[in-house]
Amino acid sequence: PSELWVTIATRFATGELRVDGLSIVPLESYRDISRWARARDAIRIDDMSRVQPATALSDVRKRSKWKAFDYETQEFVGKCIAALPNTHSPEVTLSFGQKGWHAVYVGLGGVGRFAFGQENCVRLKLTGDRAFVPRAYSAGHDDIDEVFFKCADLTGKDLHIAQCRFQGFADYRQAPIRRPCVVMYVKLVPLTDGEVAQAQRDRSQRDTKRLVATFDGFSWIHENYPTTEEEFLEYFEAFRHTDFGTWYWQISGADLVNYPSQIGTIPGEHVDDFPRKGDEYFTRSVQAFNAKEIDFTKLAVQAARDMDAKIHIAIRPAAWQAPPQFEDYFTSDFYRAHPEWRCYDRDGT
Repeated sequence: PSELWVTIATRFATGELRVDGLSIVPLESYRDISRWARARDAIRIDDMSRVQPATALSDVRKRSKWKAFDYETQEFVGKCIAALPNTHSPEVTLSFGQKGWHAVYVGLGGVGRFAFGQENCVRLKLTGDRAFVPRAYSAGHDDIDEVFFKCADLTGKDLHIAQCRFQGFADYRQAPIRRPCVVMYVKLVPLTDGEVAQAQRDRSQRDTKRLVATFDGFSWIHENYPTTEEEFLEYFEAFRHTDFGTWYWQISGADLVNYPSQIGTIPGEHVDDFPRKGDEYFTRSVQAFNAKEIDFTKLAVQAARDMDAKIHIAIRPAAWQAPPQFEDYFTSDFYRAHPEWRCYDRDGT
């Protein structure tokens, strides 16, 4: 039907949408690099020690440093950069020195046969992009996964590389959820005029933009602890140039809010002992943005408009009070001040 809409809760990493274990892969045709007419002309940058600043690199494992070391495949030798989950390595930049449109791929390496369950994940953006997007390794333990990043005009642009943050998620779930980062190489495929025109047509059309994305306004912040505008915008950047034409943005729930309010209550604003580390991250993140007079919801609206998407503000109506151990975290001043308006279940709850 011409008006069919589908609502999906999403997580973007390898370019897949995961729904209860089902993977829908909208970028499947891009995974095979041979789909491009000039695939044989691809430029592989296999010396990742070229990244800048050079002071961000080390030849041994060091905190706040990327380790650069040699590797060899059956086809070539190269030098990769790698960071462990708690390295906290700085953002680095790889200069392309290319002009015109290219398909950009990144070779992500395995994290070793003893790193059971750990996922290699990297954040990428080009010069001028609003925010980073994640890309993840999905192969075995000791091989290389060539992951599609994006098609773009690389004139005057560099590649910015950073570790995945996921601070709250790592603290809450603990290993093996933590994410190392191993970048083996970058590959650039020149696009033909026809391929560029097709990419631009696809981005500008509206006929297939019928998917609806829901954001609960809490969990991602709970896991990632954003404290800057750019970090917050990573929440949405992966939806650019996709078929998600409508967003539902939830402001926590009921009268629990993520902005300054004379009526609503910010979860956790009255406590200094939190049920989970991520709960503290959410509260501290909201407080940090409020101190800068930055409203989460306004940022979400701006992000949607920047991507030509519709956005609806939504509320989860059942989050005004939780039982122990969350009784002082998920609670509102309004709820506690008006017991006469509470409803009781048949069992007295």
